Amino acid sequence: MFQNLEQDAWDELIEEQYYAASLEDELQSYVDEVCKDLYSRLRDEYEHLTSEESFIESCECNDITFEIEGETNETFA
Repeated sequence: MFQNLEQDAWDELIEEQYYAASLEDELQSYVDEVCKDLYSRLRDEYEHLTSEESFIESCECNDITFEIEGETNETFA
């Protein structure tokens, strides 16, 4: 069917189909969507890991305790 088509006509046909399919736009859209999802997940994980609740949970799991030094019951006059 295409064997008798001239090279210029063949190249033009391929180019038209490429732009009609907009493969690059579809791929870019997919990559953007995946990147946004990845960013959201990483942000949420960072917020969790740097939260006070996560710190307390880590200390409890590792039996870490803290003592306050220098506390006195003196009253100032």
